[in-house]
Amino acid sequence: MGIRRWEGNPLRHLAPQHHRPIRAPRWFCTDNVCTHAFALLTEGWLEGHLIECPLHNGQFDVRTGKGMGAPITEDLRTYAVKIEGNDVLVALP
Repeated sequence: MGIRRWEGNPLRHLAPQHHRPIRAPRWFCTDNVCTHAFALLTEGWLEGHLIECPLHNGQFDVRTGKGMGAPITEDLRTYAVKIEGNDVLVALP
């Protein structure tokens, strides 16, 4: 399954350290870096729709990017995702 941009943007594979598609059970895409402290969320845990930072246990809802309490003070950036055939398309800025 490929990951690429849509809406006329050129095909581009995502750098996993910056953006990360998540299937939980639908597809979502968020920034991969915690907004509280520099930590890769892909090194944390995903349970249901909550992803937990491995550094200070802050949690985000992957559907909305909403920080779910301390120590998170800034929400996580999210990106629209759609499925086209076998590709996951992500709307990046």
